[in-house]
Amino acid sequence: MKKEDTPTLEFEEAGIERLLTPKDVSEKLQIRLSTIYHWVKIRKIPFLRIGKHIRFRSSDIARWIEEQCQEKINLRKRFF
Repeated sequence: MKKEDTPTLEFEEAGIERLLTPKDVSEKLQIRLSTIYHWVKIRKIPFLRIGKHIRFRSSDIARWIEEQCQEKINLRKRFF
């Protein structure tokens, strides 16, 4: 069987979402890369460790952003 004949699945077709690097997250959030690493260190932001590499699921980051927005709204309601 030739290599061309073997079926290959793209990550999306297999139901695996693309992982983001710390640099990707830094650019998308417009936050310094060192801040992203600090948040990973103090476990403020959801992340995965694959061997020695840090990666992020885009769905986890989107959910985390929404949670941060909700926390701010709830704080405002308590004080005003």
